[in-house]
Amino acid sequence: MGLPPWETSDSQHFTFITGANSGLGHSIAARLIEEFLNSPDTPSNKHLILILCTPHSAQNSIRHTRLRAHLRKVAEYSELATTLRKKAKAQGTAYKWEDTVRRVHFLGVEADLCDLKSVYALADRLVNGTVGSPDATTMEGRPLPHGSPGTASYSEDISLGWGLHGIRIPRLDSVILNAGHGGWLGVDYLLATKTILLDLKDSVTWPAFKISNQGALTRPQSTYKAAQKGDEEKQPLLSEQEQTDEPPLGEVFCSNVFGHYILTHELMPLLSRPASESATSGGKIIWIKRLIDLLAFTSELPSVSRDVASYFDTKATVTVKASTETKEALVKPRVFVAHPGIFASDILPLNFILVIIYKFVFLVARWFGKRAMRTNVLAGAGMARWDPSKRCTNREEEHVDLTKEAREDFEILGGQCWREMERLRGSGRVFLESRGRSDDVLGVGNLYNYNQRPSNFAVA
Repeated sequence: MGLPPWETSDSQHFTFITGANSGLGHSIAARLIEEFLNSPDTPSNKHLILILCTPHSAQNSIRHTRLRAHLRKVAEYSELATTLRKKAKAQGTAYKWEDTVRRVHFLGVEADLCDLKSVYALADRLVNGTVGSPDATTMEGRPLPHGSPGTASYSEDISLGWGLHGIRIPRLDSVILNAGHGGWLGVDYLLATKTILLDLKDSVTWPAFKISNQGALTRPQSTYKAAQKGDEEKQPLLSEQEQTDEPPLGEVFCSNVFGHYILTHELMPLLSRPASESATSGGKIIWIKRLIDLLAFTSELPSVSRDVASYFDTKATVTVKASTETKEALVKPRVFVAHPGIFASDILPLNFILVIIYKFVFLVARWFGKRAMRTNVLAGAGMARWDPSKRCTNREEEHVDLTKEAREDFEILGGQCWREMERLRGSGRVFLESRGRSDDVLGVGNLYNYNQRPSNFAVA
């Protein structure tokens, strides 16, 4: 078994994950590996291809190395390995963990979701270009010596998935939108101590003691330069922003919602390709957010169909304009929302002692009945998923049925949100074109024909 037949077979599952540099994104990838290999419904000839997206190439290399170590652990030392060894022994053969490892492949891409040019470039690369896997590193992220296995200078290890390059992505079966940040400056430790002692369950669910960077904006899109290491918490406030004619774009809104929204729209050519001729739906768009649930829950409602049509239209994307249009039948992807619950994450920078206290408080909250509280991020990766065509299920509560009036109001609000998001997407594209940035990325002309340019495309 070598590399899978990427272009011709439907026996692969292609999953794209943003924010793979974080604890949750990494754990989602690890969880997918385990479930793919352990599921009795997975054919033995099927391959899993994980496309990991991080802000920087160095982070991509580290995560690839650690995920490969996790994959080998699962293939060689887990209960699955024990079961496969017994099965092979009963058949008179020897179990080779290398065969299991060869069924999982890793590819890497980079993008800064606060830079819309970077988002469009990533989509174009996935739809029209090729991708590959980064070189292996040490577990701490240091480069390996020249000629080491897992690097471009060691070609014999390609059979185990290292050194992949020039790979075209035929489709995307699932896109997991996990990246983002909370926009925090720090913690008010006095308030944290007070609220945790007086109201433990609510204080860890809605942590009012986190100090937010209110009013933070992205750097100007027309002159965007990626942040250097350590600059993430130094985004300018609205009052400190350099005065230009560019509309303000909220940093948290862009990284958590808007960047993903544009990215998924531009990936529609891949998401709309069915995995087989009998498939009735395209890929799955899975938001790891609660900010987007209104859009997800209304995406398939007939009353909102006109408002969402342009978002799911592959012909309205820039990427399909730059590529050769396919003649195969396309099907609409589905939108889901998932939530990992509340878990101890490394997204909030704390020292070693505070991390121990942090996890202990979560453990005590779980003892007091907060079942969604997780001290292990891998457990958070086994999240609940909500289907937009069904009722929302809360981890702590029973099903909640909507009244007729409430449902009508919900649908109306959903339509309003879809229209506004499409307006923001279009005006953002128009703004980049007016500054000459989009043509540098894709080399195409104006996609949108607006009679009137919107006054702004996001709010802080």
